[in-house]
Amino acid sequence: MTAQAQTMIQIPEYPQGRQAVKSLKRMWSRHQQRRALMNMPDYLLRDIGMTKYDVMKEVRKPFWKI
Repeated sequence: MTAQAQTMIQIPEYPQGRQAVKSLKRMWSRHQQRRALMNMPDYLLRDIGMTKYDVMKEVRKPFWKI
């Protein structure tokens, strides 16, 4: 019987890739939040100090814009 040698493979880290994933997650979150705003009833919008006009303005923004 022979013992198998374990080979360690080092995977290089790519900080740019990690940053890109974080950016995509933020953009997706923004998109979901804007969709949720769009579906909120008027009384909840008043509660957070927004009007339908404010919501439509926010919803029309591209997902990559803050």
